[in-house]
Amino acid sequence: MDLGERQGLTVLTFDAERHEYRVDGVLLPSVTQVLKPLQDFSMIAPAVLEHARQRGIAVHIAVQLDICNDLVEESVAPELAGYLQAWRAFRHDSGIHEADFGDPEKPLYHPLYGFAGTPDVPFFFKKRWAVLDVKTADALSPVWGLQTAAYLELINANTPKGHHKVVDRYSLRLRENGTYRLEQHTDKNDWQVFLSCLTIHQWKGKNL
Repeated sequence: MDLGERQGLTVLTFDAERHEYRVDGVLLPSVTQVLKPLQDFSMIAPAVLEHARQRGIAVHIAVQLDICNDLVEESVAPELAGYLQAWRAFRHDSGIHEADFGDPEKPLYHPLYGFAGTPDVPFFFKKRWAVLDVKTADALSPVWGLQTAAYLELINANTPKGHHKVVDRYSLRLRENGTYRLEQHTDKNDWQVFLSCLTIHQWKGKNL
């Protein structure tokens, strides 16, 4: 399904099935594609990877619906119940209310650097705006710092002048047993490293 989003005088479309972003028909690299060379999943069976991917998608949908107060409890599969419990525990412990969330899962593109992505959710936390990336992986990955840096820049590039900018970056690991772990990413080099990966991705697209 294509999702069109007006941004200025251009049109961003996102094909969820193909995971393709286009601006006025021109294909843009996604944050996930840019960072793919930094992650090696070759030792994991394809079936296991696909199951984890589908689980992650389902958890993201549940979180998005919960933020929008549109979640039907009976629709949550038993294997996802613990992740939802973990998400709600985080909301309770952090004191975040519905008004503290920005638009979740909104496809965006960067008009200057020419990449696109879908940040999970901007949120107001500890008196500052931040981007939150929801994860279901068991272990923290250093690539998440680069990913959240890209999402922060995407959000800020599409935030009108005079509005508050996103300042902080977090990854939230939800666990099947109902627990969670919040990680803040503070390395100031993350954005520059992402830009380096983007430059390499664009060079390969032109030359290889």
